[in-house]
Amino acid sequence: MAKKESGANYFASMTDMMVGILFIFIIMIAYFAFQVVNKDKQSPLLVYIDRGEKLRQGLAEKVADDLRKKNIDAEVSAKNPGVVTLRGSGIFATGESRVDSKENSKEKIEYLSDVLYSQMGCYVYGSTVDPKGNKCNNKDLIFLESVFVEGHTDNQAVPPGGLADGSKNNLELSAKRATNTYKALLEKNPNFVKYKNPENEEVISVAAYGEQRPVTSNLTPFGQDANRRIDIRFVMWVPKNGKALADFKDAQKKIGAAQ
Repeated sequence: MAKKESGANYFASMTDMMVGILFIFIIMIAYFAFQVVNKDKQSPLLVYIDRGEKLRQGLAEKVADDLRKKNIDAEVSAKNPGVVTLRGSGIFATGESRVDSKENSKEKIEYLSDVLYSQMGCYVYGSTVDPKGNKCNNKDLIFLESVFVEGHTDNQAVPPGGLADGSKNNLELSAKRATNTYKALLEKNPNFVKYKNPENEEVISVAAYGEQRPVTSNLTPFGQDANRRIDIRFVMWVPKNGKALADFKDAQKKIGAAQ
């Protein structure tokens, strides 16, 4: 009699286990089915942001590729794929902020200016091309918020008397590097000042970080060269909410119809 009860309990346990597994399997199927059904119902704002991020990364890749074709040491940041890094060894001498402090460095910045001016044209207001035209194909109306020219330094301390450019510390040195690069970009392409975002603000701007954001160790000359750099950071414009996005697109359609 004991054996029969033991066998019954065994089969009951197996049945409960199978029911539990089947229940989990049904839950999983329902979850994935829900994901598929709702894929096409994703928020328009989230779709817009996602496409903007892909565009941002694509812009960075194109700029870096164009620069490398001219043997300019440029790469897309592994940490932030929307940032192009120009290695300092080819642009700035140690302790210098002048864009001509290295051989051919000014020519490199001028070429950077041409590349940025061309690549950004489809994603700003005030350019000579129509963002919605065939050349741009920006039918999603994705625009740049800002393109930051960011200055950086290695960790070598500024001498007590300061540097020849007046910098008293690395933060000031990085600010002068960013500002001088910005000026050189505009000297080559003065119409950069016409490049605006949807808030009618100039897109090109500057930022400085001193030695605060190294990309590698400063323990070697190679690492110091990498940290003594200029970064070009692309930032996409994002509407405040879904309604703002819808209003923005409606306004663009009216502008297009009036032209």
